[in-house]
Amino acid sequence: MEFDALFEDITTLVSKGFPEATAYFDQNRAAYDFQDPTPNEPPRGVDLSACIPLTNDLTRPLVTQIAHLSDRLNWQQTYSQADGFSRDFLNNYAWLNVISPDGMFVSETARVTIGYWGQGLQYPEHSHAPEEIYCILAGSAVFHSEGHPPRLARAGEMIHHTPHQKHALDMTPGPLLALIPWRGDGLVVKSNLK
Repeated sequence: MEFDALFEDITTLVSKGFPEATAYFDQNRAAYDFQDPTPNEPPRGVDLSACIPLTNDLTRPLVTQIAHLSDRLNWQQTYSQADGFSRDFLNNYAWLNVISPDGMFVSETARVTIGYWGQGLQYPEHSHAPEEIYCILAGSAVFHSEGHPPRLARAGEMIHHTPHQKHALDMTPGPLLALIPWRGDGLVVKSNLK
């Protein structure tokens, strides 16, 4: 099954390139019940095929697999214009849960999200209870993480946020495609803006 192949590509990437993330979720596929995703295509500005040239040798197989499966995945958005996000932001941003309480692979203790933000977007300061790691798959972004100087992160690099640590992202040059494992309380609770 293609979704099992996606799971395998994620676990292979994490074990080889982001070993710190292995503690965030069980890498054994048999540990999870599977629920078929309801296909929901990403907004028109989310160009996953264009991310492939922005990878490195380690991240390219997973990004290629994500682009291949894109129209069969359940892409979502946390925010809306009511939250103060522009139509341009919403046309160029989406995410999906691979592992989570409501993901393809069901877990009450872990969340593994794939997120995309288009070139030039500004993801404003926010925080949340779960600890997270941004594993950069393609593109780049400047991370503004509370207590640290701004840092440009590219494909193959990792950014860690502790619970409730405020952070913001500047997708310049961008775009950014990231695998984001979360752990802790409130895995599906909306982030706090400012």
